[in-house]
Amino acid sequence: MLKARVKEMVLWDFMAKNNLSQKELAQKLGISAGYVSQILCGTRHPSPQLRRRILQLLHPLTFDDLFSIESANGSGLECHDS
Repeated sequence: MLKARVKEMVLWDFMAKNNLSQKELAQKLGISAGYVSQILCGTRHPSPQLRRRILQLLHPLTFDDLFSIESANGSGLECHDS
C-alpha cells in the first residue's frame, strides 16, 4: 500500500512565512492541532480529503511540492536497476 507523506519543511516554511502556529494551521484546515503535530512529525499521513485542503491552502504549490509517496513500511519509493 502506498501513502502520501507531507513534506514537513514545506508546511513549516508556510507557517513561518504566514506567522501561523500549529493551532492556527489546524483551524484553517479544519483539523485538530494534535493531528497537525502528528503530520509534521511524520507519524500520520493525511487522507485524500485533507490533502486537497492542504493543496488549496498552499496554492499554487502542487502535489509534488507538498507530498512524497512512500510504501506502507515507511520507505520512500526508489527504482533499482537489476
